[in-house]
Amino acid sequence: MTGRPAPRAIRVSRGRAIAGTAALGAVALLAGCASRVAPRVPATPAQAAAVLPKWQAFRDGILALPPAERFYDVRASRSMFSQSFVVAVRDDPGRSLLVVVEGPLGVAVARASWDGGRMLVERLDSPARERGGAHEETLASFGVPLPAKAVSTLLVGIPEVSPPEGVEMDGRRTWLSWDGGRVACQIEPSMARPVRAVFRQGRRRVEIRFAEWRAGMPSRIAIEISGGGRADLVLRPPEGES
Repeated sequence: MTGRPAPRAIRVSRGRAIAGTAALGAVALLAGCASRVAPRVPATPAQAAAVLPKWQAFRDGILALPPAERFYDVRASRSMFSQSFVVAVRDDPGRSLLVVVEGPLGVAVARASWDGGRMLVERLDSPARERGGAHEETLASFGVPLPAKAVSTLLVGIPEVSPPEGVEMDGRRTWLSWDGGRVACQIEPSMARPVRAVFRQGRRRVEIRFAEWRAGMPSRIAIEISGGGRADLVLRPPEGES
């Protein structure tokens, strides 16, 4: 815990169908064919020195943002099935995450909250259950096989808050890596902004693409999971903006 005040609850209303972990799960229910990444080679000291300060500045700027409430229109598909949701997220990147999910009629169907140490998941079709916030705990029960901490930072464009373990090059593309290469992120060298992130867990591969940005925040995110499933999230603009 960081001493920050606990995130306030999100009020669920009929007009705001919230789809999150479930939708986020739906988001993650996603997936299918993650594109292959060509072999990468270690960056030279000069190449690494050119990109790491920019990445650190980008990361620090994002992590300094206050907790925020955001809404996403989500479309998730798997095989011949697809469904649309609205997801409400209260996110303090890397520290806490609250997601509330509603069905098409505005009825809440799921809620997940993570306070940095534990995750509580509630669904209407099963008793509430509490999970530890250890690194291996994920939102897989909602279709998102990633830890809550990773989801909370990915929504703002960061796959991992710790300094990268390595910098690699794939032609002109620059990659940062963590956890022995199991987490990798392709960035734009000029501004160190993420293009896509890849998580490998055994035979499973989860790829997140940051297709569009608005006001320094990913505004269109696509998630694909090897083995089947895809989800697309579109960030709604703040009230009063079109």
